[in-house]
Amino acid sequence: RFWNDYAQSDPSTPFLSGHFLYATGNFTEMMMALAVSDMPITEQKGGLGIVFHKEIRDAAESEEKIPIMVSRSIFQSDDRYRYEGHEKFDKFVEGEFLVNTAYGCQFLLSNPTSSRRKFTAMLQIPEGAIPINNGFYSKGIPITLEPYGNKISEYYFYFPDTGNFKQYPAQIAKDEKFIASGSELALNVVAQLSKIDKGAWNYVSQNGSDKDVSDFLNTHNLNRIDLAKIAFRMKDKKFFKQIIAILENRGYFSSLLWSYSIYHNDPASISEYLKHSEYANRCGMYIDTPLLHLDPVERKAYQHLEYKPLVNARAHQLGRGRKILNDRLYEQYHKFMEYLSYRPASDDADMTAICYYLLLQDRVSESLTFFRQIDKIKLQTQMQYD
Repeated sequence: RFWNDYAQSDPSTPFLSGHFLYATGNFTEMMMALAVSDMPITEQKGGLGIVFHKEIRDAAESEEKIPIMVSRSIFQSDDRYRYEGHEKFDKFVEGEFLVNTAYGCQFLLSNPTSSRRKFTAMLQIPEGAIPINNGFYSKGIPITLEPYGNKISEYYFYFPDTGNFKQYPAQIAKDEKFIASGSELALNVVAQLSKIDKGAWNYVSQNGSDKDVSDFLNTHNLNRIDLAKIAFRMKDKKFFKQIIAILENRGYFSSLLWSYSIYHNDPASISEYLKHSEYANRCGMYIDTPLLHLDPVERKAYQHLEYKPLVNARAHQLGRGRKILNDRLYEQYHKFMEYLSYRPASDDADMTAICYYLLLQDRVSESLTFFRQIDKIKLQTQMQYD
């Protein structure tokens, strides 16, 4: 619209367009729109300018009957879904709402026709609620629906006090004419729910017994559970060991829960916690201490590679220094040297790898020197030695 106004404007008169706010497709377009608008850079009395004004007012009903579907559902933001087997279902809230609890409202607008439609929707949070997550009290949003398309918008709020409140329904308009609306919703906000889902993790984690928590963790998908909700229980050493054993048995690691190993001075759990911490990443490729053992192969920081066949381009050394002309072997060899630099001493497996990399460089005599130091009995891979 803005560029249409600009194309049709009279060059002899200053140009301004009320559609200025639509020229926001990207940064370049916004700067270009500012450049062609004849507004003074500095404030001037009686100068040109643009004033933004927005209001909510009654709209006449559109004569055009457009079939659209409007729906609205409210969910608790930290307990949004329920699971039956491997299927996930929405867990919408109806009836009672809990004070000081974050809720989300899902607004859905559907276009059941084969035509592309453009609307404006006005959304509001319920009476007595306060917006959160960069939310709003009321907001108008432009919506473009493709044929048979849907548009979902979500906004969040909470109730700071109990009481009976209403939520004004979403209003849909087109060209400033009323098209459709949702239904008004009554909300009863209470300090304590009369019906509580005692099988939900939110309840079990906060109010269940230690056995209830253990049974829940043994029988539910751990990827769907917020384990931070039981962190306050981990100060109990017996409970800590019980939960860690369950998680280890199920192959699941939680940095937060394992961190309590330091509180309980449990060396085995401390070792596991440190392996997964940022501290381990600052300890180099290899370290072996009572509390922390890092193996670069286990951590996928290094792996032994076989080069076959590898034919060196030069049979004899040129100059004083040796050069590895194969760039991939060069990178691998120096990574291996870095690994050895972290080791207090090279074991027999390291010696075998040294022999191999020296042979790849045609350094046969040096390779034999290391080969004679290897104790075959101590090798796990004696076939490679032979």
